[in-house]
Amino acid sequence: EGGGLDGLSASLPPAWVDFSEEANADIQRIKEKMKELGNAHHKALLPNFDDMGSDDHVVEVVTQEITRLFKRCEARLQKLGKGGGGGPGSPSLSAAEMRVVTNVQRKLATELQKLSVDFRKMQKDYLQRLKQQQDRGPGAKGID
Repeated sequence: EGGGLDGLSASLPPAWVDFSEEANADIQRIKEKMKELGNAHHKALLPNFDDMGSDDHVVEVVTQEITRLFKRCEARLQKLGKGGGGGPGSPSLSAAEMRVVTNVQRKLATELQKLSVDFRKMQKDYLQRLKQQQDRGPGAKGID
């Protein structure tokens, strides 16, 4: 028979749950990639005498990955805000469910915004330090 699950129906969660979980996974991935980028920045700024292009390439690739994740997460949050991501034919959400969706969307959007600010600051700091290093290189003012 029902295997002890009498009275329980197996229904899928609303589509907005999937969008929120996917956006949350993107946010976690952005955090991981930002740590990786910080390490790549550090390594790229260390003085070395061999091929400097490889460290710069790693920085560029990780930066592009983070940017792609931000865009994907923003798109998911927009879908979440459009009625919880329910398409044509999907059941409409009650007012209480819409409040929950809106609160989830705001929480995720706030977290994504903070990460975006941190990411821009990280990029700005890296570029400033890179420029300082280049200005101190051979031929810079005050160096004989």
